Amino acid sequence: MKKRILLSCLFIMVVFYAILEWKYSTKEISILVPYTEYIKLTQEEQQSIHSQEIYLAYSDTKQYNELLNLNFSTRRLIYWKNSSSNNGISKDAAGIFVSDYKDGYIDLNSSTVDHSRNFDIAFSAEIMNHLPLVPTEAYGIRLRWIHYLRSAEVENLKTDRIKQRLKRSLIERNIRAIFYNFSEKVPWKAFRSDVIKSYNISLAPRRVFFNWDRVRNLFTCLFLLILAIECKWILLVLLTLFLEYPTNIQVSGFLFVQISVFHLYYTYVKGLQNKKEVLLVLRFFPLWIKAILFAFTYYFLMDYHDFDQRFYLARGVKFSLLFLPACVLIYEIVKNFKNFKSFLEAKKAKYFQGFFIIIVLGLISYLVLIRSGNSPSLEPSQLELMVRQNLENVFLARPRFKELMGLFSLVLFYLGLKKNNYTLELFSKLMFCLYLTTFFNSFSHFHTSFWFVFLRELNTIVLGLTPLLVLAFIDLHFWRQRASTINLGYFGFNNFGDDLLKLTLMQESRDSNDKYIVKSYSTNSHHKKEILRRDYEQIFTSFSNTEIMSLGPGGVLQDRTSSLSLYYYSFYCVTARLLGCRVIWNHLGFSPLKKSLNKLIVFFLIKIVDEISVRDEDSFAYLESLGVSTTKLLLKSDLVYKYNISSAKIEKEDHLAIVLRAWKTAPLASWIQEISNTGYRRVYFIFQKDDALKKLIENHDPKAIIKEYSGEAQSFYRDFSRFKKVISMRFHGLILADIFNSDVLALNYDMKCQSFCEEKDIQSCLNEDEFQNTQLFSKRLKSFIQ
Repeated sequence: MKKRILLSCLFIMVVFYAILEWKYSTKEISILVPYTEYIKLTQEEQQSIHSQEIYLAYSDTKQYNELLNLNFSTRRLIYWKNSSSNNGISKDAAGIFVSDYKDGYIDLNSSTVDHSRNFDIAFSAEIMNHLPLVPTEAYGIRLRWIHYLRSAEVENLKTDRIKQRLKRSLIERNIRAIFYNFSEKVPWKAFRSDVIKSYNISLAPRRVFFNWDRVRNLFTCLFLLILAIECKWILLVLLTLFLEYPTNIQVSGFLFVQISVFHLYYTYVKGLQNKKEVLLVLRFFPLWIKAILFAFTYYFLMDYHDFDQRFYLARGVKFSLLFLPACVLIYEIVKNFKNFKSFLEAKKAKYFQGFFIIIVLGLISYLVLIRSGNSPSLEPSQLELMVRQNLENVFLARPRFKELMGLFSLVLFYLGLKKNNYTLELFSKLMFCLYLTTFFNSFSHFHTSFWFVFLRELNTIVLGLTPLLVLAFIDLHFWRQRASTINLGYFGFNNFGDDLLKLTLMQESRDSNDKYIVKSYSTNSHHKKEILRRDYEQIFTSFSNTEIMSLGPGGVLQDRTSSLSLYYYSFYCVTARLLGCRVIWNHLGFSPLKKSLNKLIVFFLIKIVDEISVRDEDSFAYLESLGVSTTKLLLKSDLVYKYNISSAKIEKEDHLAIVLRAWKTAPLASWIQEISNTGYRRVYFIFQKDDALKKLIENHDPKAIIKEYSGEAQSFYRDFSRFKKVISMRFHGLILADIFNSDVLALNYDMKCQSFCEEKDIQSCLNEDEFQNTQLFSKRLKSFIQ
């Protein structure tokens, strides 16, 4: 539990960081307008450019002089080096932009680098070859990325497509400069209003919302150490610190991904087996939270000083797309060797099935690989481009195709677990491993803002889990065969009254497979039918295979002591319904709810309940007042009346049985003192462990006998049956007195007790508003014992 709380706190920190980054990141951008494009604009547009902090690009002396004549300062002039320009021209310009291409990449040669040193700023397009020089080695901190469309691209792309690419470069790739050479397709006004409307134009745009350098190392190490609680092998990443830069960064990133993915995979599939397919959904969300924490650490593990080139530092992530699924395949075959051996020994039909799955897996892997990178071998179709555009319009951060395909494996995994098909399970596990590796691949795009990657992954699970949720809903509500009942109440808290209710339920049960959700196991053989409250996976699995979820008996839906219990039981009612159970309320008791929210919750819960039985007339009337139809309501007595125990007839003793409980308005010390002076032999029955109450009795009535319930309900029941007179605050103390025909003095701390007294015409009683009247208590007590 402590580990869960710690990881939850870390996740909240990550979400908070993403929100801060999204909200407070500076939205500033530089615009480079080439002279050849500038002269095509209208006079109004030229004046707009002249009045703003916008760079002008020139490629020869004539253009340079023309711009000076138009009163553009040299700090706004950029030398555009291309195939038609002259080297070494106009060193007074602010910067240089290189657009010479070679084999699809910006040509970064020695002469270009030497020439660029004459300028304060060096612009370069994204597609820059990493060899023979790392861009930061060539340009240093002067390097600034620019989004550049070649003339052929401008001609071939439609207006909407150009706008889409520009928007993606700003949001998704964190580009902070655009080369405006597409005025014929996107006029200046449309460019300002549709593409950069929310951005301020600046000659030196800032990139981050605070100086992360100062805390990056400390923060990353903190996350690493805490994640070591979840996976101790992650500390192996620290060994890479002894290697030289940048090898240490590359190896640490690669090692971190391999360890994280395999750990997450193992955590997810561990314990999944036949009839537990519902856990695929329930386990995914905790796993996704852990994956985000690992990915967040990985994102900031790379060296921040190479901000513009961090994508270069994370090597081996795409290699994981094949390496890790191969490792998982070997792991699963070794782990499930018997199943694999049976598969090999199966008939030809299964050979064909296995061969088909291997072919499909190979095609998927090939498709993933050829679609990877900025220049994929297989370009997206027009239909896919249209779908992408619509997804970006709806979600802003479009889910990645590879991850959606990887999440579809959960549908196959669900079917494999349901049908106990080993081949289908193995295939889906390999695809799920592919999802995890592509998940980390998304976070290796270090030039993208963290908030955007986080939003993309959030959108991915919204879309990616939809098929699984639809399949699970259809299966749980229409296909699945169900039987037996699972009972939920205040069981296992070592409370005598509620344990009696559970024992009666067991006596009344006609199905040996009925289950009971308890706080702790019983001391007898009943624990074989019990499920611990903290075992959420077992509870949800039972809901998915059980016909009825029965809530009660007892007054579980109340806010007299706390609203939390009402929320707890309400949650399970809704969950059971979602998982296909019929929900019934069994022998419940209701006191009027105090909070309007709680009344509203119960009102909506009633809509999903198939049958309601209550234990008293006041509960019946209260539910009627909330709008419950009388056709759904059944009036019954408290279930303890049906408890059957075989025993010899017991002689009644003329002694006092006293049942008290802690209550804020009850003067227990005064009452105990009064009771101690009655002259009767006194036995205090503590229905639920309460050390403070026990000590209070010992201090004010030291000669009395105290019997504290310890889980043996039958012996406690027999002991209570011996007494002719009973003083009780507890509801089931009053019921037992009625069952045993004992005289009773009722101390009604709750409306359920007061209603019981009215129903049974008990005259000796004291209601809660009379508790502080000590003289009245003495009078009622004296009258009762005479």
